[in-house]
Amino acid sequence: MNAPPEYYKAEEKYREARTRREKIEALQEMLRYLPKHKGTENMRKILMRRLAELKEGTKTVGPREEGIRKQGYLVAVLGYPNSGKTTFLNSVCGTNFPVAPYPFTTREPQVCMKKGVQFVEIPGIFPGFASSEMGRRSSSVIRAADKLLILLTPENPKEQKRVILEELEDMGVYTGRRKDVKVKKTGSGGIRVLGSAFLEGDVEELKELLRMMNFHNAEVVINEKCTVEDVLRAADPSTWFVPAVFVMRGEINTFEEVLGALDLIRVYLKPKGGEVSPDPVIVEKGTTVLALFEKVFPRKRLKYARVWGSARFPGQRVENEYMLQDGDVVEFTF
Repeated sequence: MNAPPEYYKAEEKYREARTRREKIEALQEMLRYLPKHKGTENMRKILMRRLAELKEGTKTVGPREEGIRKQGYLVAVLGYPNSGKTTFLNSVCGTNFPVAPYPFTTREPQVCMKKGVQFVEIPGIFPGFASSEMGRRSSSVIRAADKLLILLTPENPKEQKRVILEELEDMGVYTGRRKDVKVKKTGSGGIRVLGSAFLEGDVEELKELLRMMNFHNAEVVINEKCTVEDVLRAADPSTWFVPAVFVMRGEINTFEEVLGALDLIRVYLKPKGGEVSPDPVIVEKGTTVLALFEKVFPRKRLKYARVWGSARFPGQRVENEYMLQDGDVVEFTF
């Protein structure tokens, strides 16, 4: 796959551009001359996202842009218009957000808290949502989420899932796992690909696409099986990976059911010689003592921990790799 000379001229114009207008014009030229086939789909999405951000004159970096301060474990609730998102929040959190039989009752993200989980309802998603005003205002919250809870209705759920995933990808959000791939720019030497045996695709095509993304000198380290698109996503700083769970409307209606569906557990902290905190820390099932400590005290060094609940006896001193269970109480010494 080779782009025409006009593409590389436009790319050079983009690198040298100093004003927003110059960058917009260069990106528009790059999109005009970028070959149209499956191999350049990801590159086209990247360029279109850059263009949209420049035209809006904003950069989505976190939920605070919408006046939402992230607290606890953030779950973004998504779905089609009238998919029952507001009813779900009212049921789980005990809120009284307005519900109506017509679409787009919710036009701004709505927030409620429940025992360490922050739920944010995103306005109904539709084809073209990502490029709409509602989509732009919601994208920062979606990117900041720890997990997406996507509600589907019985009316053609496969089509709903397809549209929602496409709109998320147009925002640069992918629900799959980030592959173990690292792409780092270097000062010289062209593009070196280490671990190319893991690549399910053509190395030269990968290099060509990376050059289109302005990686002319770079080291690519691939540590597991992946596609060319997986590597391009790893190289794109505007790409985010947020795990998602799809559920049918009405399947889960209580906070306990939410925790089960999202594979979350509650862990309570106890300071040494103090009382157990009434507010839990919400973490994924399978979280270890060390992982919890690093989440809560990122700049400290753990000496040891004691656990009440799932341990063999109350206050047992456990290994760093001890796997916590729902309802455990943990006391750290550091």
